[in-house]
Amino acid sequence: MIKLGAFYMQTDPMMLNKKLVRQHFDRHAAEYDLYAVVQRKMANQLMKLIQQSAPQKQFQRILEIGCGTGLLTEMLQQQWGSALITAVDISPEMIKQTKLKLGEQVSKIRFIAADAEELVSTDLLHGDYDLIISNATFQWFQQPAETIKSLLAKMQSPNGLFAFSTFGSRTFYELHDSFRAAESLLNLKPTSHGQAFHTEEFWSSLFSNISLSSSTFNWQQEEQTVFHPNVRDFLTSIKRVGAGNATQSSGQALQLRQLFKQMEAYYSQHYSSINGIKATYDLAFGLFINEL
Repeated sequence: MIKLGAFYMQTDPMMLNKKLVRQHFDRHAAEYDLYAVVQRKMANQLMKLIQQSAPQKQFQRILEIGCGTGLLTEMLQQQWGSALITAVDISPEMIKQTKLKLGEQVSKIRFIAADAEELVSTDLLHGDYDLIISNATFQWFQQPAETIKSLLAKMQSPNGLFAFSTFGSRTFYELHDSFRAAESLLNLKPTSHGQAFHTEEFWSSLFSNISLSSSTFNWQQEEQTVFHPNVRDFLTSIKRVGAGNATQSSGQALQLRQLFKQMEAYYSQHYSSINGIKATYDLAFGLFINEL
């Protein structure tokens, strides 16, 4: 059963409760891979873009931010088996799943269970990385500009690569639209529901402001449509991969139930097809190349 309010998250990332984020990932770590279809696609595409940008590059020191259950970690280890890999994740339980997935290869990887935004200000991430990579994690950053600037300071290698994937601003637009319609029907004050994601302009501006003199930043974006049997199945799936319960919700229980019911009805009516209800993922990929 879906807990009312589980998807009520403020659009301001500074309002994210990192403790709740960690607890949520810990709780669902064992079943994450069952629902992470889009995240796996993002990891595959990110690897493809890296290989296209640096086809001959043999990375020696890799830092992965937000390793999760190891979807990307496993690919990194298979592609650059001789590299020294440091994998960071906020959830100790997710790291446990990565270790189970990698088996004997896990001895070659250094794991750190910590919030990456706090970790960058410590000396635990020592070394000069030639690849810093992250899959579907940067949307959780409260201070992305400061964090990324600190990470780039740890990548001084010539032709070092900083690669990440995240979600674009049109992600789950059907859900946002359905909540707005439900609030209008119930004469409620419009409120933010679901996490808001940054635009291409935000990320491009961020890297322009912190770019080195000899560097390039490339951006790629594409939409992925996923179908679910019904709205509640969709909400369950995104909850299992972390897109819920990161902040406390507010409002009367009866009012929330009415809002949820209206949202569900509107969503089913306006975004259904023969394949089920539609959910859009706006997939975004950024590649920063240090051309020293």
